[in-house]
Amino acid sequence: MELTPKNLVNMIQVLPDTKCWQFTGSLDAYGYGRLYSGNKEVKAHRAFYEAFEGSIPDGEYLQHHLPPERCIGHACCNPDHQQLNNSPRRR
Repeated sequence: MELTPKNLVNMIQVLPDTKCWQFTGSLDAYGYGRLYSGNKEVKAHRAFYEAFEGSIPDGEYLQHHLPPERCIGHACCNPDHQQLNNSPRRR
């Protein structure tokens, strides 16, 4: 499947209270949405960010930046709820 905004919007449910774009497809063990482009698995929040905002530069990653009471977290694909971060990941 081509990961275009038109194709991706059919895979979400917009939550009115938080404006989260809840991914309605399969989730991984950590609650992140996952989908496939060709034979490659892609994290849904990354696919949505790239489709609506542009590419993610090498060395940077996405981080949900809203507190839990304002965003559902991992299953949210709304690019407005994510920010690019180039700091080392916390594990």
